[in-house]
Amino acid sequence: MRVADTRIATPSISRSGIAAAAFCMQLALGAVYGWSVFLNPLREEFGASKPEANLTFTITLAVLGVTAGFGGNLQRRIGPRATATLAGILYGSGVILSGFAPNLATIYLTYGVLGGVGLGLGYIVPLAVLIKWFPDKRGFITGLAVTGFGLGALITSSVFGSRSRGRSQKMVRSSPALGARTVTIRQDSQSASVNWLRVEPQPGRPP
Repeated sequence: MRVADTRIATPSISRSGIAAAAFCMQLALGAVYGWSVFLNPLREEFGASKPEANLTFTITLAVLGVTAGFGGNLQRRIGPRATATLAGILYGSGVILSGFAPNLATIYLTYGVLGGVGLGLGYIVPLAVLIKWFPDKRGFITGLAVTGFGLGALITSSVFGSRSRGRSQKMVRSSPALGARTVTIRQDSQSASVNWLRVEPQPGRPP
């Protein structure tokens, strides 16, 4: 008599796929460091000084740092997938709403505070997951994730920098498109490796 196999199948996920998905997440988040391309258009749009316009970026990074401080505990409680989804929604929403802001104070709250919280929560997820899956290559994999963050700024500057010349209002109002694409990239990266944020590395898995 044949005994039924009751073992639960575990999705087969390659470490390279996990690294690629994490890289895409960092790529989306890295757009924040392309902030300089929005600086002059914002000054022209709202008649603001350079320090006033640049305060948005300062607020964003400050909120990012504070949020990342407790984001690790949140990730352990609700899991990396839920944390990454929440981060993508918050950051994307902050960028989208900033495109409709009537003044700089609103941008401080949307892009600076709301977007900063999303950035702080999202930044720690790829790093934490990658370190678990690549205990033998922690230095390399951390560098890869940070590279994605930097390339995000490069892409943002390249795409939006050329659009800012002589089109300040259109440049500022293009934020919703950037926010929507941010959410899309984050969701795509989460499904790229078949629930890569949900599956834990198997004990004794070869490096």
